[in-house]
Amino acid sequence: MSTAQYFRLNQPFVVSELIDSEVVIMNLKSGNYYSARKTGALVWAWLESGLPVAAMTSRLAAIYAGDEAAYASDLTAFLDRLLDEGLIQPLAVAAVASADPGDSLPPPSAYQPPLLEVYADMQDLLLLDPIHDTDDVGWPVAKANPVPAI
Repeated sequence: MSTAQYFRLNQPFVVSELIDSEVVIMNLKSGNYYSARKTGALVWAWLESGLPVAAMTSRLAAIYAGDEAAYASDLTAFLDRLLDEGLIQPLAVAAVASADPGDSLPPPSAYQPPLLEVYADMQDLLLLDPIHDTDDVGWPVAKANPVPAI
């Protein structure tokens, strides 16, 4: 894993929405979408707010009264996965933190290692972007020299 202690979402290519206790994440660059539930959604909320990795680990240990080293290992694996998928980027210094992280999402009652589920079944649709495949005159525009049918 990166030795970074701070991360940010890879915006504008990554968008997310919290629905109940699940966060749905879309990578507009790869066309994949993702789901993180329970502890994964909580960690995502903390990432969005700019909480450093050490503080996330401490919070997990405080919430679930367990071994901080085990939580650190699970968190590292989750962050590695987010990095591999291009959903987050490491930062050299702390970003400006928003309001108290995780306030909008209560922690799950039982600890489960954060898990990222990956879906590629809509990749073609998510990568298809006719609105941005335009020129100065707008869309749709007929090509001047259409390619003849074979």
